Amino acid sequence: MQGTAKIHSWTADMDDLQSDLVLVTDLEGNFKEIHKFINLFHKWENQILPKLRVKYAKHQPGLDVLIAETSKSLKNKEAFIKSFVGYSAWRFFFQSWYRQHEKKEIKPMLLKGYFGKIDLPLVVSSHTMPISENTLCIENSAVLDKDKFDRKSFARMLKDLTNIYNIDATLTVDMEEIYEMNSDGWLEKGDMFLETAVTNWYEVATAHQIKQVTRAEQELLIEEIKQKNTKQSVL
Repeated sequence: MQGTAKIHSWTADMDDLQSDLVLVTDLEGNFKEIHKFINLFHKWENQILPKLRVKYAKHQPGLDVLIAETSKSLKNKEAFIKSFVGYSAWRFFFQSWYRQHEKKEIKPMLLKGYFGKIDLPLVVSSHTMPISENTLCIENSAVLDKDKFDRKSFARMLKDLTNIYNIDATLTVDMEEIYEMNSDGWLEKGDMFLETAVTNWYEVATAHQIKQVTRAEQELLIEEIKQKNTKQSVL
């Protein structure tokens, strides 16, 4: 399958597959389980896959690779669940929103396996403030928890990757998050940003945004996506 346009189209098709997901969390908002996971595989095999074989029939052998990898992930529940963990857009939902928030809070945060087998431990500072009569704003920032960070393993990983044995493995972290909640405690809008860097060698930034839209706005967005996909198919 050539070009990124088809990859984006495939990703949009996966949204249809996952539209019926029921995700289970604990009281702290931590992701725990996918309800009736087997139904997801049945939907893929019986509803989604037949349509995709027709839609992407002209895109071999890339189609076979995408089908094989998707089927593989849906047969491995543990691996599929891991795809929801980490600093992805799912973090918007997997937090302890439904509680009384203090004006200022300091709490630990652990991103497991952020650097392969190495975890990224952070110390998060949260500030909660009203920005209108019906809207609450939560701002987060974070620094590296140096006491819990396995710097030796991280330095060893960098040495293995670069073959440079005197590399400066000092890691810097910049995290900023802003969430806006309505009076019922529902997330209306959010911005997430995380950057990790090693001086003069490595820098990676991840950003996500979310916004609650009305039914009319949703229908308009869907129509725009359909028109865009139609133009790409013609090209």
